Amino acid sequence: MLALITALAACDGPADDPSPDGGAPSEAAPDAAPDAAPDDARPLAPGQVRYVLDWDDTGLDVAPDGTWRVTNDRGQTFTITRGWLTSYSAQLVPCSIFEERAAGLGDWLWSLVGGVAHAGHDDEPDPSLYEIPHVEPLVGRAPLALGVVDGVPSETYCKVFYLVARSDEDAVGVPTEVPYARVSLYLEGTWAADGEAHAFTLSTDLNIGRNLDLLTADARAADDALRLDPTEAGVDVIVYRRIAGWFDGLDLAEADDDALARALMPRVVDALWAEVR
Repeated sequence: MLALITALAACDGPADDPSPDGGAPSEAAPDAAPDAAPDDARPLAPGQVRYVLDWDDTGLDVAPDGTWRVTNDRGQTFTITRGWLTSYSAQLVPCSIFEERAAGLGDWLWSLVGGVAHAGHDDEPDPSLYEIPHVEPLVGRAPLALGVVDGVPSETYCKVFYLVARSDEDAVGVPTEVPYARVSLYLEGTWAADGEAHAFTLSTDLNIGRNLDLLTADARAADDALRLDPTEAGVDVIVYRRIAGWFDGLDLAEADDDALARALMPRVVDALWAEVR
């Protein structure tokens, strides 16, 4: 049993091609949310799901030119002058996955491992899957309407799975300013401690995803997650990313590039929350 717990817990970190067949409940969302709206505001028909990505700039000092600065919990200040993130896919996750896992492991064991995300593949992708990778600029960020998935059949969904993964030949918005072949996250800027600034560049191909509870704006404070059937009404799912916590716990004075990437990527998906409209 100890070996099983250890193996399951290890799946919570960065992994190649993770799939949304489990996941810990998402952290509570902030009380106030940015006012995001889908770029394509046309009404949705039953069986349609529209995915939108947005940013929460709480804690960031954003300059007029779009560059930004944040100070982490160690007192180190990071200034980002260029950066990109590959948002690979989004999909709804059926409630049955979590119910079957909980029944198989037992409530006690399931609570011990926290329902961590598992690396692997389902035999068939869920019909709600949107999988056209988009490379988003981290300097000059803006809301991004990924697109609408049509014809989602009747199913009860409990979460949305958002995946950050390395870009491929189908990726939209790949930058030409820097090498970005099979890259999931690129950061360029400086970090400073005790007044002395040091240049750094991070480029990684690590993949990581997270399951997020489905919450309405009114339900966020109570963390009252929804169970949705998109055939009853079309659904907008907006995934918010909060950058300010990405650098907490990091120490660039001691970490090499690989260690920095492995420490930072889980933080990228820790600061997520989803809103349903």
